[in-house]
Amino acid sequence: MRILFAFALVTLVVGCGPKPDPRIAYQPYSDAQKAKLLAQVNALQGAKKQCVNNYLSEYQQKVKAHCQDAGYAQNIRGKCQHIAKHALHTEVLQMAYNQCNQ
Repeated sequence: MRILFAFALVTLVVGCGPKPDPRIAYQPYSDAQKAKLLAQVNALQGAKKQCVNNYLSEYQQKVKAHCQDAGYAQNIRGKCQHIAKHALHTEVLQMAYNQCNQ
């Protein structure tokens, strides 16, 4: 019992528990809203454009790592790569744009 308590305490202190799911929740966008956002993102240049690209790449890497840790893509063809690819949606792009276009 002492060993179990010690393990639980170490897990709590070190933070070895499950990590929160990094996926950004889907939000509905009209076709016009999607087109406007895409035009805004495509108009970015230089450091702002690179910032968006980095945001999207890092987001996909976080989703893939979480998927691999949690193991929820075992029965999906393409496994966690498939999950990470399809995790990109308009709300993710909106958040990247908001962060990088300040």
